[in-house]
Amino acid sequence: MIFLLIICNLIAFGVIYLLLRRLIISRLETQSLLKELQEEVGKIMTDFNQITDRNVAIFEERTRALQNLISQADQRLHLMQRSRASEKHSEARYRELAQNEHQIRSNNARRHNQQRTQQARIRELARQGYSHSDISQRVGVSIAEIEALLAFPETEAEPHEDTDNTDN
Repeated sequence: MIFLLIICNLIAFGVIYLLLRRLIISRLETQSLLKELQEEVGKIMTDFNQITDRNVAIFEERTRALQNLISQADQRLHLMQRSRASEKHSEARYRELAQNEHQIRSNNARRHNQQRTQQARIRELARQGYSHSDISQRVGVSIAEIEALLAFPETEAEPHEDTDNTDN
């Protein structure tokens, strides 16, 4: 009986040994699996952080490039607006100059017609026999001008000249 009891104890110890061994091995496998899983998650997180940092750097670079482009576009728009304002000012000035030129031409034409009328009156008074001094007093020009005018023969119709030097 003791022998049987020893054998039963040995069998019980053997079974307990096998169960404990299996339990220890399964726990060690679980811990190693957890450790591997943690290491893999750590690598994934490291890769994810690196990718995120790279994407943020790319995003910031492109944002700066876009801001530079916007700044350049604003500068060009400002220059274009200044150019348009200058063109409008130039157009207004050219219109004003054109009006002034038109006024000058009409004044010159009027002055030319007055001179023609004055010259015709001087010639008519000379034909009527008035002296140069009488004509000078009546018309309001110098005797030298009367003599110069009468020194040249009378023409039918002198050509009309639009020049600024018609103040004779």
